[in-house]
Amino acid sequence: MEYKIIIDKLKNKGIVFANGLTKEEFSKVENLYNIKFPKELKNFLAEGLPFAEYTSYLPNAGEKEYCHYVFPFPVWNDFSEENIKKIKDWIAKPKRLLREEYENVKNNKKEFWTFCNDLGLDFEKKVEEINKEFDIFESNLENTIPIFGHRYMLQNDNSPILLITKTDDIALYGKDLQDYLECEFLDKRVDANYEKADLGNWYDVLFR
Repeated sequence: MEYKIIIDKLKNKGIVFANGLTKEEFSKVENLYNIKFPKELKNFLAEGLPFAEYTSYLPNAGEKEYCHYVFPFPVWNDFSEENIKKIKDWIAKPKRLLREEYENVKNNKKEFWTFCNDLGLDFEKKVEEINKEFDIFESNLENTIPIFGHRYMLQNDNSPILLITKTDDIALYGKDLQDYLECEFLDKRVDANYEKADLGNWYDVLFR
């Protein structure tokens, strides 16, 4: 995929880009965050790094132009302590949501049984043993990669783009990175089948 064409279109939509990541930066980022960029994301970020969404408008005629910058894209080559913490928290959010859900359902026998069953945990064991099983399950989940806001992709090539705001109901935002960018920012008509996609839990998607 030639991402230069898409990046030029994104720039026309107001997305600000910096120079793409270098080989050294890719290596540093992957080691720092314990992730591996899928091929298409790596190609995109090598061509250009989106680091801000820019909007500009005049509130009233004659008034000074108002400019607003927001940063919903991960700034991968900002290695400041503050930004590293931000991206680590961003990456960890799906697992954190899973942990919170696990703790929340412990006091409800029916919900806890269902939750354990979904994860393949043995509900008949003692709570201490189930806790250990859950820790193992959680540690085996690979990190998801933030793309924009609550949008994530998996580490494998041709990953779908997922909206992850809670563990038990995720939405499909693109069949792959190109499809997502065109639908999110370039006015491509979203596939009606996305709304019918039964993806279940994000951790189920990981194991498909």
